[in-house]
This record gives sequence, C-alpha cells and structure tokens, in this order.
Amino acid sequence: MKHISTRTIGYDHIDIEAAKKYNMEVSNVTYSTASVANYTVMIILMALRKMKMIMKRADSWDYSLNDSIGLELENMTVGVVGTGAIGQKVIKNLSGFDCNIIAYDPFIKEEIKKYAKYVTLNELIEQSDIITFHVPANKDTYHIVRKETIKKMKDNVIIINTARGSVINTSDLIDALENGKIGACALDVIENELGLYYGDYKYKNIGNRELSILRDMPNVLLTPHMAFYTEQAVSDMVEHSITSIVASYNKKKNKFRIC
Repeated sequence: MKHISTRTIGYDHIDIEAAKKYNMEVSNVTYSTASVANYTVMIILMALRKMKMIMKRADSWDYSLNDSIGLELENMTVGVVGTGAIGQKVIKNLSGFDCNIIAYDPFIKEEIKKYAKYVTLNELIEQSDIITFHVPANKDTYHIVRKETIKKMKDNVIIINTARGSVINTSDLIDALENGKIGACALDVIENELGLYYGDYKYKNIGNRELSILRDMPNVLLTPHMAFYTEQAVSDMVEHSITSIVASYNKKKNKFRIC
C-alpha cells in the first residue's frame, strides 16, 4: 500500500506516524463549507426556538404555547471556536442576523475581524450565550467542554457541536443539562460515535447510555453526524479523493496530502 486517501476532512482515524514509518502517503479532502456552516446556523435557530419540543407536540396534536417561548438570535453573543474554512463561513452566515460574534482560534484570520472580535478561549467561554465548535479532534481540543469550563459559562448557555464529539465531555454535559447550567444543546456529533452512527438500530439496543439519556431530553437536539451531507459536499469529497490519488500516482504536487 502506497497511499491512503480518506474522503473526510478529519483524519484522526488514521495512524499518521505509522504511515510515515512505512512511507505511505496520506491525504484528506475538502468540501463545500456551506454544508456544515448552513446546518450549524439551522440548529442554532432550532435550539433557540425550541423546535424539538414544538415538533413533538405538533405530532400529537398539541398546539399549546406552554413552555415553548423562544429566544432571538440578534440578542445573543455567539462564540465561534475555530475559524478555519467552516468556522469562517459560520461567522459570515451569522453576521446577517445582527448578533454579537466573538471568536477564538490560535491562528487569527484578518478577514474575519470584519465580522467578529477575536478573544481568548476563556473570554469566549465566559461571555457567550451560544458556543459553537468548528475544530479538529486533537489533544488541544479534547474535552474543551468539561466540568471546569462549564462552571465559567453563562447560565443557560447553548452548546452547538458540528465538529468532533471529543470536544465535549458527554458525562459532564449531561450533568450540566440536568442541573440547568446549560440551557440547551444541539449535537451532530458525540463522543464514541464510531460504529454507531449510520446504522439502523430501531429494533436493537443502542448500547450507548449517554446517547440514550441525551435523546430523551426535551432541550437536546441530536442528529447522526450528517451536517456535511449535501449533494455538493459528497460530490466534492469523491472528486478530491480521486484527484489526490491520481496526483500521487503521477508523482505530481498533491494539495490534499497530509504526509
């Protein structure tokens, strides 16, 4: 084997050091940033307007207004953690809602300063009404959301994650949802989802206690790692993967190469 091409942006499922040891090339792909960015804004709005509860009630012919009053995005401070390609697109999308946007990334993007104010991660955690994550899975992003950081957050903060499940300590998240510190969350990813999402479990034991607990909470919106899943994004993934393999085979420059 000479080349591993993953049709994903993230490559934490590949042993890069082993690939280097055996002189194997590894490449990933990029795809439409609009797919995840638009999905992120959608679930932010759904969390603010309590859409999970409203839709469940409507399914049972309950059209009452009890406990269904929502919040408006323009009154919120949104903290965006990670200003890579997807994070930047999220910020630009949010700028049309007249909300206050702050951002954290170790690598500052000058263009984003037109839309958001860069702050430290601690400042973002303390000041945000909504925190949305757009970072890779690595040792620096592991469990950013945990008991210690949750304590610093505003009461009733809303947590959004369309990045990687390892960003959030799920057990600590559940505790904070149960005691009311976290007001709501919308998660397209969750810890230990490998081998779980993309399967049909309607007649099986899901085998994931934390996911089962979260699913039953009225203020938690869960989707099965599908924020990326649009026709354009999938087309990009296939095209870029093939382009990468051909470039490697022909010993040409490969912009998707990781090692």
